[in-house]
Amino acid sequence: MKPKLLIRIAAGCTLFFALGHSIGHSTRREATDARSIEVWRIVREHKFNVFGEMRSIDENYTGMSLNFIFTLLAFTVLLWLLSYRIRRDPVGVKWCILPILLAAFGYAVTSYLYFFMVPAVTSFLAGILLTMAFFQLKEDQS
Repeated sequence: MKPKLLIRIAAGCTLFFALGHSIGHSTRREATDARSIEVWRIVREHKFNVFGEMRSIDENYTGMSLNFIFTLLAFTVLLWLLSYRIRRDPVGVKWCILPILLAAFGYAVTSYLYFFMVPAVTSFLAGILLTMAFFQLKEDQS
């Protein structure tokens, strides 16, 4: 596969992750058992000092979750835009995808360790695709 296609498939994986995370984010409080309902109540109500602001664990979790969604969407757009630049600037594209591919592998590890397999596999696949594109993009390619 050509780097352009690899990068676009990786962008699709990243978008899939962003959409799945968005669904998980918006449905995370749909607990049915009494213990989970009580835990959600506590994490919403208990406030603590975060650098001078009184915040709950739920507010902290919500902010970080939303930030992650925005990051995944930004990566999706960046990858798609970079796929258009391969002929004009293969070296620039090569080095621009490197931090995104490292983040994808990091997301794969944390998803596997702390969450579940779907985001882990999706991120790992995006990382593999970007690694393949990275090594196909030559310094002297025109």
